[in-house]
Amino acid sequence: MRSPREDDADALARHLGTGHHHHGSRSELAPAEKGRHKRSRALAVVLALGLLRAAQVSYARADETTRALVHLFYQAPAILIAAVWLWGANLFLWRRLRFDPHPLAVFQLEDARAHLTHARVWGVARASSLLYLASLAAFLRLANGAAREEEDWDRVGATKTPRGLVAAHVVAAATYVAPALALCAPVDRWYPRTRRLLRTTIARCLTPWRRPVSFADFFLADVLCSLAKTLSDAERSACAALAGPAAMFARHRDVRFGACGSTSWHVPLVLALPSAIRLAQCLRQARGGAARREGSGGGAERGLGREARRPAQRAQVLQRVPGGAFVAPEVLRVE
Repeated sequence: MRSPREDDADALARHLGTGHHHHGSRSELAPAEKGRHKRSRALAVVLALGLLRAAQVSYARADETTRALVHLFYQAPAILIAAVWLWGANLFLWRRLRFDPHPLAVFQLEDARAHLTHARVWGVARASSLLYLASLAAFLRLANGAAREEEDWDRVGATKTPRGLVAAHVVAAATYVAPALALCAPVDRWYPRTRRLLRTTIARCLTPWRRPVSFADFFLADVLCSLAKTLSDAERSACAALAGPAAMFARHRDVRFGACGSTSWHVPLVLALPSAIRLAQCLRQARGGAARREGSGGGAERGLGREARRPAQRAQVLQRVPGGAFVAPEVLRVE
C-alpha cells in the first residue's frame, strides 16, 4: 500500500517530467512548436542585446548623479533576476540527473503544480530581464535628456521639476511596483498557484509565531538571509522613490547622508530583518517541540527506538537527500 508521501512524490515527478519511473512519459514537442520556441528565444536575445547596447551608450553619457542613481535603483533587481536564472539552472540540473524522489518533494505541497519547471522559470527570468533592461535604458535616456535641457537641477527642482526627471523617476519606481502588482494580481494567469504559494509563504514568514514553521517558510527566510544586502538596497531604492525626483536628482546631493543615505538607520534595520525572522522561527519551533515533549513524555524516544530496530520501517524514517547524507523527515519537514 502506497503512502500519501509517495503519492505526492509521484505527482511531483509527473508534473516536472522527472523520475526514473517516468522515463518514457515525457511527450516531445511538435516541430512547429519547437520552431516557435526557438524564434521567440532568438527574438528575446536580439532585444536584450539591443537594450543592453542602448543602456551602455546612455550610461557613458550620463553624469555622476545619474550614474549613482542607476546603481541605487537597478542593483537589487539585477541580483534577484540572476537568482531566478540560477534557480532555473538548478531545476534543469535536477531534471537531467533524474533524482528519485525529486528534491522539491521536501516542500510537501498539497498541490505539486505550484512548482514551476525549469523552462517556466527561465521564461519568467527572460521576461523579467527584458523588462529590466527596457526600464534601465528608458531611465538613462530620460535622465540624460532632462540634464541637457537644464544645467542647474537644484534651481529647477526648487521651482518646477522637469518632466524628463519625473518620467525617469516613475520608470525607476515602476521597476519595483510592477513585480508586487504581478504577484498580487487577482487573475488566473501568470502561474496563479505559484503566486499564491509565494504570497502565503511571505505572510507566514512575517508572522512565524502564529503557526508551525513549514519547510517553505524556513527556505524563504534562509534565502532572505543570503539576500540581506539586496533587501537593504531595495529599501534605499524605495526610499529614493518616495523622496521624489527633485531631491534625488540634485547635483550636490550626498548619497552617504540623508533619509535615504547609506548612514540611515533604515539600513541596519533591513539588514537584520531576515535574521530576526529566522530567530522567531527557531523560537516558535522550540516552543512547539517543548509542548510535544511534555505531552508525549518518553513515548517519542521509545518509538524511535522501535523504529531503529525495524529495518523495513527504518527506510521510511530516513530519507536520502540527493547529494547529501541521510536525514530524518522531521529535519526535512520543519512543521
